[in-house]
Amino acid sequence: MRLWRAWLLTLMVGFCAAQLQAGPHIIIHDPPASIITPVGLNFTFNSDSFGGGVLAFTNTSGVNWFNLYVFVPPPQPVTTFTCGTDNLTFSTCNIFGGQFGYFATVAFTGGPGIANGDLFFVDLGSSGWTPNATFQADANYAPEPGTWLLLSGGIMSVLARRKYFLR
Repeated sequence: MRLWRAWLLTLMVGFCAAQLQAGPHIIIHDPPASIITPVGLNFTFNSDSFGGGVLAFTNTSGVNWFNLYVFVPPPQPVTTFTCGTDNLTFSTCNIFGGQFGYFATVAFTGGPGIANGDLFFVDLGSSGWTPNATFQADANYAPEPGTWLLLSGGIMSVLARRKYFLR
């Protein structure tokens, strides 16, 4: 009976690991490449006809990138996805709700970033994204001024309230 349970547990763990690896993801990393596309601060790229792909780029914007925001279309079928980085480019990635009509926003931040002239890869996996879908990428992305105004107004109101109650 114990052998049967161990076999079932092994089978379930193997299935889950295969599903995690096969699911849609987006990873930024920095290995060498043969076909390289030069890009500036704002660029787009497409998934291949299977809904995946590995694309090579070089930063030709003239400035170092301290973050990279990728606005992603929905995976097919719509499901969760993962993001990652190799820590040679960015140290963290976070997934947020979509903006500008996109399904989600992936923010690559921290770490050394991508220096001007550096090569980098965008790895979409082998499948899982909408085939031939367009992704929008913005380097050194900062929220619009209205967002900063709302945020600073909220912080100032909290500070004013604290000062009022400390009297």
